[in-house]
Amino acid sequence: MLLFTLCLETLLCLLDEYPTATMTGSRNERSPVIVYADDVTIILSSPEEIPIVHEALRCCEAASRAKVNIQKCKAMALGSWNTSHNILGIPYDDDPKILGVHKAKTILQSATISWTTLTGKTRVQAREEYCRDRSLHQRIRYVHSFLLAKAWHTA
Repeated sequence: MLLFTLCLETLLCLLDEYPTATMTGSRNERSPVIVYADDVTIILSSPEEIPIVHEALRCCEAASRAKVNIQKCKAMALGSWNTSHNILGIPYDDDPKILGVHKAKTILQSATISWTTLTGKTRVQAREEYCRDRSLHQRIRYVHSFLLAKAWHTA
């Protein structure tokens, strides 16, 4: 895992160095990159950034021999983004999950999908736990450690 982290750090540094900044008001803002363990989310604001990300990935692949698994990748178009733009052969998805949270075209849709999924899974898990012989203290610990932790993460 440490070796993967070093390779990932190289990719993040490359993305930070490339001139992907777009002018917003009077300050430069770079396209956000969200990383958690081996999940990487790169948010592009224009099709002109696609070659920049492609070049950074190509450099990291050449240096580390690590490859991007295109079959595990998803692209999502927001706003007026044209889905005819090919992003490294990655298919477009209307409902990708980023760090366990569903993303949709609107915030309301994202919240509805994420909370509906979460509450459904929580109900099933709570019913299964209810049948077990546990003390009140053990049940409270279970709720705090497992059920509420997922809700807090999603929130």
